[in-house]
Amino acid sequence: MKLYPTDLDSMNDGRPIDRLSDVAALKSNAAAVEAAGSLSVGLPAMGALDLAASALFAVVLWFGVLNDLFFPRAARPSDLVLPALGRLLGMEGQWLDDFANGSRGEFPPTIMGIALPLFLLGGVAVDVLVRVLYGASSGESSAFAVSICVIGVLWAGVYEIGRVDTGDALRSREEDDERERVWLEFQEFAEKNIERCSETQSVNQVEVVRLFRRSHARHRRIDQEGSAPDELIVRALRFWHQSDYGTVDDGYGSRDSVVSRAPPPTSAGFYKGLRLKSKALLEY
Repeated sequence: MKLYPTDLDSMNDGRPIDRLSDVAALKSNAAAVEAAGSLSVGLPAMGALDLAASALFAVVLWFGVLNDLFFPRAARPSDLVLPALGRLLGMEGQWLDDFANGSRGEFPPTIMGIALPLFLLGGVAVDVLVRVLYGASSGESSAFAVSICVIGVLWAGVYEIGRVDTGDALRSREEDDERERVWLEFQEFAEKNIERCSETQSVNQVEVVRLFRRSHARHRRIDQEGSAPDELIVRALRFWHQSDYGTVDDGYGSRDSVVSRAPPPTSAGFYKGLRLKSKALLEY
């Protein structure tokens, strides 16, 4: 084997340098760098845009978008997760009893301090998952994740508006107690003053509300303390009207919501199949 000066080490001791080993080492280092790069692609770095997307994803997780599949329509995911977390931590209090009885309890600061970072971490996880599945460059995947979370927030907002509009939303214990009290008062009033009849006849909700207020001193004036608003009395009228009809599934596949077969009130507030009794008409 011929040796050239460039093949000798710096000590000139005649020992040849193994070029194949050097090449193998360089290839190994290149493979390690490439593997590290692939890992960085699999777990994208978080920028300011990604943190904003994570926060929005946390909002989506808090309010929910697929409640019909995983949660009752009346409850937000947070309404189930936070009480469960409280019970897991051995907490006690009225807020847990309120949730257990179907009302919305007031979350204590301790449970909020634990739950908010958890939901934010959940938002980070969803953001990273969306960007990894998108599989493009960091900037493009971040923009895609932001667009997805904005759609999710809008969808969660529609769910929240729907809960309020349909009366399905969880309310405080005080609100639920007041609704139950007005409902019992209206049932007693309706049995004395309203009768069911052919659907060719009808009664207007304005007449019923006025007569109900005249029949109860607590509700005599809408501006007096403890008086029920018109909307709550009309809600009781609607439920009483529906109580003599059957129900059908609402089509959402949810666990606790049905639709009454009762004819809906007209846009002017007329309820078919109801009329005031003769004695009530004289008082009216």
